[in-house]
Amino acid sequence: MPSVIDKLLGRQEEEVFFFDDEMGEKRVDELKRFCRDNALKLADLSLIDTALTHSSYANEAGYEFADYERLEFLGDAVIELVVVEHLYNEYPEMNEGDMTKIKSEVVSQSALSEIAKNLGLSRLLNLGKSEVLSRGRRKPSILSDAFESVVGALYLSGPLEQTERFILANVGDRITELVRKGNIDNYKSLLQKRSQRLFGAEPTYRVVARGDDPRSRFTTEVVIKNRPYGRGSGRNKKEAEMRAAQKTLKMLRKKNAKK
Repeated sequence: MPSVIDKLLGRQEEEVFFFDDEMGEKRVDELKRFCRDNALKLADLSLIDTALTHSSYANEAGYEFADYERLEFLGDAVIELVVVEHLYNEYPEMNEGDMTKIKSEVVSQSALSEIAKNLGLSRLLNLGKSEVLSRGRRKPSILSDAFESVVGALYLSGPLEQTERFILANVGDRITELVRKGNIDNYKSLLQKRSQRLFGAEPTYRVVARGDDPRSRFTTEVVIKNRPYGRGSGRNKKEAEMRAAQKTLKMLRKKNAKK
């Protein structure tokens, strides 16, 4: 039997928020604002409220099992899965060791606490008096836990695709930056080896477009035995060639998988 969430999946153009009647109007409004600011159209605001409730607040209020610890545990696993799946699909030639290093940096406490700070989660946190006095809103451990907890709440209350978009919207640039720093030359060397093995020829690169956008000033295309393959854009030729090589590797991987 389809759940309420399943029935609403086709109504993503509309906002559908669930919340407990006991939640105050002000709290509902600020959580709705958070969802709208992050393009979240289907969510259980009660779960998000719990995701932003620290144990110090729950203990002082006499709540039982109403803090974010269980959601944080779930969200941690969901973030890791989404990041690893993204690395696996977008960077087909990246080995396990490199994926592990990048994943570790992306999901580190410092990285996630910075994301939480940028999302404004610090001001949305329900903290007990003791944590407020000890500047809990600035603690990286609490902030990173809050982000993981919100992800757990979104995973339970909305479609998986929405949760994935939310995660990648916040960690995607960091992944790209880490890959760019560590693998610019690697993709080209990997493509050279594969091209030699498959075609008995080395790939060449040609600039096919130049633009004014600083982030994609050059667009480069890979050519192997006079046949064009992947294209990539970047701030300079080296970065554009790396992205073109990366796309070509992905194309060749898909082509071989069909055989």
